[in-house]
Amino acid sequence: AEQLAQAAQDAEQAIKIFEQIVEPARMVEALIEKGCAYRDWVKFLREKSTWEEKETVPDWSPQLEQSRDAFEQAQQVAEQHNLHYLRVDALVNLAWLYYYAGQENNASQALERADALIPSEYPIKPYRRGLGGPPIIDEKEAVIPFLTQLGKMELLRGQIAFNRYAQSRDAGALKDAIRHYTLAMAYDTQFRTQEFRDLRRAKDRMYERLKVLNANEMLTVYNTVEETERDFHLGTSAMRDFLKRNFGSRDDFIGG
Repeated sequence: AEQLAQAAQDAEQAIKIFEQIVEPARMVEALIEKGCAYRDWVKFLREKSTWEEKETVPDWSPQLEQSRDAFEQAQQVAEQHNLHYLRVDALVNLAWLYYYAGQENNASQALERADALIPSEYPIKPYRRGLGGPPIIDEKEAVIPFLTQLGKMELLRGQIAFNRYAQSRDAGALKDAIRHYTLAMAYDTQFRTQEFRDLRRAKDRMYERLKVLNANEMLTVYNTVEETERDFHLGTSAMRDFLKRNFGSRDDFIGG
């Protein structure tokens, strides 16, 4: 907690500096760092809670408010200076804040706000009659952060859908989660100039969720990956490779 508080304090100092020297992009980045520091604090306090002893559950509402306000201010400053990719960055981080706070409806709304700001040539689209599939963009002209954020957005949608599946055991929710996970990893394959930050952690999260599924559920996972590959013209996807490395082939679960 002390390190998180120090990170938030450092971000505050950076914001003041960039306000004085009028560097909007750096100021937005500092606001996002502040929001992330408080968001991690929310996540830490929530995970630390015992939930069994109500009186010991910490109040993270001050950190939630600080984080939310920082992200909202960041996206407002970014809007004023036409820093569109940073505006998307702030909104995606806001969505993850709401997710960590257990406010999934708010998280989905923040994702919709981010979606509306991403140029139409970047999202992977359903493949129909020779149109759609992965984006066809000149690598030299591509704004890689848009692809990075799209990956984070699909991962979060996958997490929300998997939570829904864990609560309802609705097969449709499991398919939704796997489709989003497959698309999240597909964005990472675009140009491969960088992994979207936290991709390794994202793979760990997916592994932790998938390893508890039974054979029938895993068959649904494999089938959904293949359907998503066809629907979005992905070819052999990174998600299929991930499954093979960690769980083996689809045939291993037939008759299980």
